[in-house]
Amino acid sequence: EAKKQISDEEVKQSQVSLGKPPSRQASSVCASVRESTQAAALTENEESAPAPPPSVPPAPEPGSEEWIYVDKPVEEDVARVLASIWDEVEERYVKSCKMVFCHLRDERESVIQFFYLT
Repeated sequence: EAKKQISDEEVKQSQVSLGKPPSRQASSVCASVRESTQAAALTENEESAPAPPPSVPPAPEPGSEEWIYVDKPVEEDVARVLASIWDEVEERYVKSCKMVFCHLRDERESVIQFFYLT
C-alpha cells in the first residue's frame, strides 16, 4: 500500500509541476490509501500502548562531585607537545589581554580629554 501511495503522490506532484490539474483517479486513490493507512495506524496504537520511557537521572556536570575523571597515562612525547602548545597559548592570551587593556586606557584618556577641553 505504501508503494502505491508514493507512486500516486509522485504522479499527482508531477502533474501539478507540469501545470496540469491532478487527475481525479490519482487523488481518489491517494485519499482511499491515506484513509486505510490512518485506520490501520489507529488500531495499532490502540492495541499496543507505548510504554513510558524509563526515568534516567541527568548526567553529572563537569566539576560536580559525581563527575568521574579519567586517569589515563599520557605518552611523554604527546605531553611535551601539549605543554609547549599550552605555553604558547598562555603567552598569546596574556599579550592580547595587555593589548586590550592598553587600548581601553588610551580610549578612556582620550574621552576624558575630550570632555575636559569642551
